[in-house]
Amino acid sequence: MGLFHRQTLLALCATIAFASQGLVAQTLTVRGTAPLSPRQGADVQDGIVYAVGTNSFAAVSLGNPSIPEVIGQVSPGIATLLSVDANGDYAYCAGQSSGVVVMDISDPSDPSWVRNVQASSPVLHVAVSDTFLAAATGLNVTLFGLRTADTPHLLTAFGRGANRVIVDAANRKIHCAGTSGAFVLVWTVSQGNVTLSEDDDYGSTEYTHVALGGSYVNLAQGLSFTALRASNYTLAGQYGAAGQIRGLVSRASFSIIGLAAGV
Repeated sequence: MGLFHRQTLLALCATIAFASQGLVAQTLTVRGTAPLSPRQGADVQDGIVYAVGTNSFAAVSLGNPSIPEVIGQVSPGIATLLSVDANGDYAYCAGQSSGVVVMDISDPSDPSWVRNVQASSPVLHVAVSDTFLAAATGLNVTLFGLRTADTPHLLTAFGRGANRVIVDAANRKIHCAGTSGAFVLVWTVSQGNVTLSEDDDYGSTEYTHVALGGSYVNLAQGLSFTALRASNYTLAGQYGAAGQIRGLVSRASFSIIGLAAGV
């Protein structure tokens, strides 16, 4: 989950709902906020929001959604964490030049830094599925294995830059919001060696967000929301937002977008 705004957490701005006839927009009501310093990324697991920012990793309880409560916070010594993906007892963060940053969240009230795992280029975004982690950098997309959950180990990389990634481990795919269009990578394993290759792509415009919702790959850039059919990367629909898109979360039948300002 990646919801972005300036001073508060959990401010949702607009919903894009997929229907058989097209796209329907709805307005959401903010139910509760938790004051925090500016956040660059957030994820939700078991009723806890993990939010990251400038040298800050926070755990926010949604036990009472009307009054979210900050229950744990730590400064892991990283200039700025750009994204976070929680998976079991660990949260994996994009730490730019610090690489993939691993945090222990087995006790959300006492999160702790575990280690940094370096990549060949500053890490802009990370995504986890099953025992695989993908990292987006300006130079490539890197695939790590998580057989040992607290120690991501490098499997392979593909030389095309990306801003965001989403991993579909069941189909061994990584969907990418690229600096020169959207693209999907597939990985194969032969005699213990893992190889990434490009399976399909769409357009040449830079995309800043990507999310997988059922049979759709959803992308964002500026004011534009684009839905592609995941099976063949053909256009399914587009939506023009009222403000700059700063966050995107998708499920099978809808997407939630976060806007920089306004509704």
